[in-house]
Amino acid sequence: MWQLSISGTNVATEVYVVPMTAQLEAVPVPVMGNADMEQAEYFCRLLDGMKSQVCRQLGARLDELATFQRTGDLLGVRRHQQVVKALDSERETLDRILVALWVRLGLSTRREGQSSRSG
Repeated sequence: MWQLSISGTNVATEVYVVPMTAQLEAVPVPVMGNADMEQAEYFCRLLDGMKSQVCRQLGARLDELATFQRTGDLLGVRRHQQVVKALDSERETLDRILVALWVRLGLSTRREGQSSRSG
């Protein structure tokens, strides 16, 4: 049995976690009931909204970081580098959860424009 855990908390079981850069097709899974599908779609929308918010925060912090770098404020640079690292980690975590959910739903994890061959 496969489990997806974040900070020691299991958030999903029997899923395959693949990195966003992986060029794999999803394997079909047993048909889920309508209520299950609606709940899964709800969580996809919720997680996607959370990821969008994190991306906006990350963009703002990167702009602030660039300002501190231009002015030579080393304390501000270090503080913003830590915040940027934390936000980027959160974005990556949300990506992994979304991909795991897509795989569970039997949806493709391939991004548009990617070729079917790896490399």
